[in-house]
Amino acid sequence: MKSAAHSRDTSDPLSTMIEALGLEVAAIKKSGGSISIELMAGTFVALTGGQYLYKFPLTEELQLRDDTPIRIQFRQQEVDGTVVSPKDGILVVALEEDLGPMLARVRLFADDSFLVQRLKDRLGEVQSGEAQFNAASADRVIEQGEIQACSADIADELLHGQPLLNEVQVEAVRQSLASNATFVWGPPGTGKKTALARIVEGHYFAGKSVLLVSNSNIAVDTALEKMADRLKSDEGFQSGSVIRFGPVVKEELA
Repeated sequence: MKSAAHSRDTSDPLSTMIEALGLEVAAIKKSGGSISIELMAGTFVALTGGQYLYKFPLTEELQLRDDTPIRIQFRQQEVDGTVVSPKDGILVVALEEDLGPMLARVRLFADDSFLVQRLKDRLGEVQSGEAQFNAASADRVIEQGEIQACSADIADELLHGQPLLNEVQVEAVRQSLASNATFVWGPPGTGKKTALARIVEGHYFAGKSVLLVSNSNIAVDTALEKMADRLKSDEGFQSGSVIRFGPVVKEELA
């Protein structure tokens, strides 16, 4: 008789991944994955997407990811929300209710296993047929699929304007318009967001739908800001062809 470990079907990567994620969630919770912290001197920032943005100064580094579900306890109230951005000594959160212009002292509760659990749930939907999954694209990301790298001619308007693109950035734009996968890598400050904004712009003018995502809201805002500055005179842009989904961190974009 085989043990459970040896009888497990490892021929189905999706099932194996779902099982592994379940074990990871359990390990996070067992190690005390819940966060409870007191925050002070909160101020209201803006109302966006039906949510109320508040920012709090941080006196210590807070290990919270963007979009982490949270609960804020303020006086006799408890309000649900999400983390928008924990960066540069400022925590920005989006709350479902208005708690007033100033929050002198609140307590924040969060469970940092949420992202792993959310991925597990999503893959479960793929397994059951409730959601679709592009296995070919996923394989290319983990170097299990063939990447067809090509280079396309690009319109002159993509090359002009500030900041000027260097040769590597230009080639990234060219490849993105002709290849089935393009990877742009570089250390901080090397112009990745500028290149990404021009890549989105190139696909936009090619009539393609583009989904720009990131693990941080500030990164999406920065790329969107760069792109919006270049597309501000475009008729389609002015009529709402570009949509920002989710809470906005940069106040000038709110």
